[in-house]
Amino acid sequence: MLKQKIPFYYLFFAIFSGVAFSYFVFQTLQQNSDFFASEKNSVAASKMCDYNFTRLQGYKHIKPLVWVHPNCESDKFLAFKAQLVDVIQNYVQKGILNSASFDLRDLKQGDWISYNSEEKFSPGSLMKVPVMITILRMTEDNSRLLEREVVFDQPFHREMKPNFQDKTIVLGNRYTIKQLLQRMIQNSDNDAADLLCKNLDPVAFKKTFTDFGFPEGNLSKVYPITTVEFSAYMEMLYNAGYLTINDSEYATSLLASSSFKQGLVSGLPDSIVIAHKFGESGDSQVQQLHESGIIYYNDSPYLLTVMTKGPDIKKLPEVIGMISRVTYLSISNAETNKIAQNGATH
Repeated sequence: MLKQKIPFYYLFFAIFSGVAFSYFVFQTLQQNSDFFASEKNSVAASKMCDYNFTRLQGYKHIKPLVWVHPNCESDKFLAFKAQLVDVIQNYVQKGILNSASFDLRDLKQGDWISYNSEEKFSPGSLMKVPVMITILRMTEDNSRLLEREVVFDQPFHREMKPNFQDKTIVLGNRYTIKQLLQRMIQNSDNDAADLLCKNLDPVAFKKTFTDFGFPEGNLSKVYPITTVEFSAYMEMLYNAGYLTINDSEYATSLLASSSFKQGLVSGLPDSIVIAHKFGESGDSQVQQLHESGIIYYNDSPYLLTVMTKGPDIKKLPEVIGMISRVTYLSISNAETNKIAQNGATH
């Protein structure tokens, strides 16, 4: 039996080491617990905000992927969504607006936000985009379709005169389908659009809608649509997910040469390229003006669709222009801050 006494400081050191080791083990377990809890919350969050895969319909053995979107609005855009909503509410208070909706999409990262996305609007000339898409789709089966000539031999009757229209085709002249397509998109020429619709396959036009899971399009009836639904067509062109790459490039080049400068364009610097289409509709009580555009901002292109209703259509371009301006400034400022932060960390 060991009878030698153990010095006090040895005993103290042993007790201290045991306590320290126990504390270390406790902290390690606690950190691991926090880590796994964090991971669990992260996984839970990702499950709450999963992804929506949009695929083309109408095929027997395949379902081509058009795009993938997160189901949740982006925190990056939520930071200035309130500003856009304030713009709309201010115009409502002034009596310029009855209601409005917008849909904003980051075409590089897939982030998005929308406001009043359930409200349907009468698209007016926005429907010229699905008409263009249908015609270009038809050229895949008939490569000489765009060269076909047609005669503008009788005027088309319409109840309302357009408020925003540039040059129109001339009665009695002959035009190729390609020339009519250019006039319809660049000048929003209703006569060119009506003449094209006379030469449009109605089955192919319906398919342009049903392929995306939308109700069938109808050339003779108003087709109510939301900002989110119309954005799908513009994004499809940008992604070249429906038309061929060459046809998608051609379609967006026509949109980029639009003569309409009073809406989205008015809120952007002159150096910014935008591929866009506007549409007007309504009656004597409530008038509507809408516009959707792909804004090629540096390496961060985005898509903005705005739809508006108000008593005076002549005042609605100002609303669209202001929403465009606030969006551009917010995105450009965020991009500038990001570059500055990256520079500071290097």
